[in-house]
Amino acid sequence: MDAQQLVAALGACMSPDDATRKAAEEALKQNKFAPGHLSGLLRIALDSSAPGPVCQSAAISFKNVVKAHWGPQEQGRPSPLPASDCAAVRGSLLQALALSPPPIRAQLLEASRTIAHTDFPGAWAELPPQLEAALRSGDLAGVQAALGLLRCVVRRYEFRSEEHERRELEEVVSRLFGPVHSLCLQALGSLAGAESPEVGSQAAHVLRLALKCYWSATYMSVPAPLASRESAAAWLGCSRAVLDRARE
Repeated sequence: MDAQQLVAALGACMSPDDATRKAAEEALKQNKFAPGHLSGLLRIALDSSAPGPVCQSAAISFKNVVKAHWGPQEQGRPSPLPASDCAAVRGSLLQALALSPPPIRAQLLEASRTIAHTDFPGAWAELPPQLEAALRSGDLAGVQAALGLLRCVVRRYEFRSEEHERRELEEVVSRLFGPVHSLCLQALGSLAGAESPEVGSQAAHVLRLALKCYWSATYMSVPAPLASRESAAAWLGCSRAVLDRARE
């Protein structure tokens, strides 16, 4: 199924004609493990020239396939998804999150959580440097995408207590939470001097994502890079500043 056929099938899934809709749904079902299908859904979800409902349908289909079939299956069977497709998705997911409008991004983040839970860090070793570059980029969309994907990564460790997994989390925190804290401070400054509701809303969203990352990273226990008095004071100072603003 090429790109045009995939767009047509996604559109037909919303047809009021029962036979047309069922035929399209069956075509998508039959092709979901075909090489290029999963990455094709991701491309269509981001295609600004495609109708909005088709983009949303592509994003939902992408999420559903990932959640059902990414990683080992029941009884230890390997994933039926082509390895080349999985690699292509991992390589483009951060940029996809940055480019996607909120309704699409919400679907992609659900899929990202599954991918991070299954593949990080072993099959996704390139992700931390990508996240660091995006966090330091100064580009709002890139920053928000990186924070959203970082949250997916650290949520993986919320209930993990094995020593090797705690070390993995500490490596992530050591590399990325310095830039994340800097973003918190910048967002607090932007909130204090916001010249428009839009600027204030953007700063608040960054702050919310950053503090959620901290919350998830410290859920089971406080990682060593965050355990010093100075680090605790810095992060709790951000939290207190948010509470102080809420009381105003």
